[in-house]
Amino acid sequence: MGKMTQKYARIDPGLVEGLRLIPADEMAQAGELVETGLSSRIFVPGGSTFAPGSFIRFGLTMSGMGNYTMSGIAEWAKDGGAGDDETGLGIRVLEISVAGIETAAAKDRNRSETGPAGHEAAGSPEAQVPKHAVDPAKSILPGKKAVADLLLSLLDMNVAVTDGDPVKIEPQTPSAVCTFVLDDGRPKACWISEFSLVVNIGAALAVIPPEVALEHIRKTELPDNIRENFQEVLNVSASLFNKPDSQHLSLGALTITPDTVPDAVQSMIASASGRSDMKIAIPGYGDGMMTLVESAVE
Repeated sequence: MGKMTQKYARIDPGLVEGLRLIPADEMAQAGELVETGLSSRIFVPGGSTFAPGSFIRFGLTMSGMGNYTMSGIAEWAKDGGAGDDETGLGIRVLEISVAGIETAAAKDRNRSETGPAGHEAAGSPEAQVPKHAVDPAKSILPGKKAVADLLLSLLDMNVAVTDGDPVKIEPQTPSAVCTFVLDDGRPKACWISEFSLVVNIGAALAVIPPEVALEHIRKTELPDNIRENFQEVLNVSASLFNKPDSQHLSLGALTITPDTVPDAVQSMIASASGRSDMKIAIPGYGDGMMTLVESAVE
């Protein structure tokens, strides 16, 4: 198989680790992804080469974003496009999973088994909000099906929404923090999501190619058009919190960290009365975590 006439994003080889063949017992599942998986393409310079058509897996660490595990298929080797003498591997990425963006949650679980947890950063919802503090019958937080149905209507994709891990608000890890407010402006609910989910939702709404979204995630950059698209999804999402017997909510402020989250929002999160953690997988783009919290304020 020769080098394909596709655009490949060049990846710093220092960010890649554990480049290896997919185990034989996973080959059949990997083969199915050739038809249904992603179509993002990357070039990894270096001496690691695999025969075209090989199913491979590797880790990718992105500054400020954590770790990903990627599975793909080797499409060509040797010429990297940055120079005829550069060697490396052209890969079609078939699947991306989060391996360490929020490893803090796992660390918290490990600490709980061995001793008291350490000091948590302000605004860490899992540190201060019991997941089932609110009677589900009285909660305004939407369920997974409601979220999936709304994203289906907006993105025209069968988005998978499953149980997820809490998203922390930390200065070194970009994330989105958006409030939904009462008519008097007080925050009643909050949407917190990983940066990757922000980019993928904003890109999918405008049918921006997945490989472009992946490049923005890798560079931790949020173009105005993708931010505006994401904010439009948030605006429509306000309807998820409006129940027949609850007060009306509308979209409040959106903060993309490391920009400072307003004190009022941090206080609302710290005193929230309920929480829901979800993993959202967008076909062709990848997945990301989202945490919703609600306040007892009336």
